[in-house]
Amino acid sequence: MAAIDGRGAIADVSDAAGRLAEGVGMSVKFPDELTAPDGAWGALIAQGVETQGCMDRLGACTEFAKGAMMAIRKRGRLGVVLERDPDGSAIKVIGYWRWRGLLSSANERRHIGYVPHKLAQRLVREARAVGRSETWGAQLRHIAMDGGPRVVFDVLGAA
Repeated sequence: MAAIDGRGAIADVSDAAGRLAEGVGMSVKFPDELTAPDGAWGALIAQGVETQGCMDRLGACTEFAKGAMMAIRKRGRLGVVLERDPDGSAIKVIGYWRWRGLLSSANERRHIGYVPHKLAQRLVREARAVGRSETWGAQLRHIAMDGGPRVVFDVLGAA
């Protein structure tokens, strides 16, 4: 497993980036400061949530893994955001990465899966019950490509 220490330094970044992007038994966990969501968010609602449907979106998940590793190398930002699907009670998980280099840059987003159905229903129901907007923060915790793509995140409430 590739490790990232508390200062944001990456151990074996070249190997980790290549292996993660290729889906070769690789797993990367991230420290808080690297993947903290933009803006102000409230309390932790759910911890260690695994994105559903990554296998159905294999191309997008692989692109996200590659982009995430590039963002780390370029000292950019990466993470996931949650967006309500306008067609129902589903909540999409969107992976993003952005960085700027001397000659190039990236600001990309990919729909990589969904919040698990029961959790999505609970989040929507609770937001409606208290009259709060249906927005949630998310903090990326883990990307793994061993045995198929997996993206793990925490869900945060509105501030």
